[in-house]
Amino acid sequence: WLSERDGWRHLYLYGSNGTLERRLTRGEWQIEKVIGVDPSHDHAFIVGTGADHRHRLLYRVSLSSGKREPLGQSKRGVHDGFLSPDGRHLVDRWSTRDQPPRADLVSTDGTGVNRLWESGDQLEGWDLLPVEAGSITADDGTELYSLLIRPRGFEPRKRYPVVLYVYGGPNSQLTADRWGCSVHNTYRLFAEMGIAVFLVDNRGTWGRGHGFETAVHRRLGGLEVTDQLAAARWLQAQPWDDPERIAVYGGSYGGYMTLLLMLKAPEVFRAGIAYAPVTDWSLYDTIYTERYMDTPQDNPEGYRESAPLTYAENLGGSLLVVHGTMDNNVHIQNSLQLIGKLAAADKEFELMVYPRTRHGVRRSQFAPHFHRLKVDFLQRHLLGE
Repeated sequence: WLSERDGWRHLYLYGSNGTLERRLTRGEWQIEKVIGVDPSHDHAFIVGTGADHRHRLLYRVSLSSGKREPLGQSKRGVHDGFLSPDGRHLVDRWSTRDQPPRADLVSTDGTGVNRLWESGDQLEGWDLLPVEAGSITADDGTELYSLLIRPRGFEPRKRYPVVLYVYGGPNSQLTADRWGCSVHNTYRLFAEMGIAVFLVDNRGTWGRGHGFETAVHRRLGGLEVTDQLAAARWLQAQPWDDPERIAVYGGSYGGYMTLLLMLKAPEVFRAGIAYAPVTDWSLYDTIYTERYMDTPQDNPEGYRESAPLTYAENLGGSLLVVHGTMDNNVHIQNSLQLIGKLAAADKEFELMVYPRTRHGVRRSQFAPHFHRLKVDFLQRHLLGE
């Protein structure tokens, strides 16, 4: 049984009568899932973060002593496992930032690993720009994980524009050590254009314990914005960054964050792209919103302060808003209300509405158009083309 008694998700053993027998694991790391228990009930098999919270590793845990042993060949990356019925083998499906997905057959006693399949053959000959892992320091000293993709032929003495890519919502971790697929390749596209890309996981995101995630309770968009502005200041302090050419880009919760950053710190960001953004949490699903914000009746000030609509008159940089008319997650009324506020404040902005398109604009039939739209916008506002 998983519990967060000390702020980290750990494994506890309960008797058949429901009474707690003992705690099995402990420490400042968390268990992501329990894969299963062997038929003899000697060991449980779990996925956990380990010492580096950007990793998800497979472990065997003794149900008698709580001893934890890593399984599999790689001691980094993001792993997931499937236990065989006899408890003797696991299918370990995993990847890293620089290792495309593969699967291994792992003996649960730790004695052997056999390759099942691997991907990435189609990348043979491609010179993909590396994704660099790092960290920055928040205003209060908290370490925040980061990723950076530098432009090809990077010259430290040259000044580069930067896109700060944001998501920042609960249950997310952009900096996890996993293969980024088409998302990382979008960042690489920007870098090939001569634009660096920077990502930071702010407080409120997943993998760092209950306290790190719940720091934003009742005040979504508060600490998240503070931490992303710390990321912007870190960029401005780099000798290779052009502080006059920083843009922000994100979708869904990232679109929400893009708007807040542009509206709360208009002096920092020259441009921003927000697709499918939440603009007021009172317009979003109650099952999600009230988990983090409580109800509008219980937290009216929190709802007001967290809404981009509240700050629409502050817009200073160039903004592109994108939404699908059939978005069944973040309803288009979010963008329509934003449009009304921006127009009433006599603010200029760009808008693209995709008909009969749901929430995943970047995966819809209009994906090529959407990607070209972003490239054109960044060329005009960051590269002056």
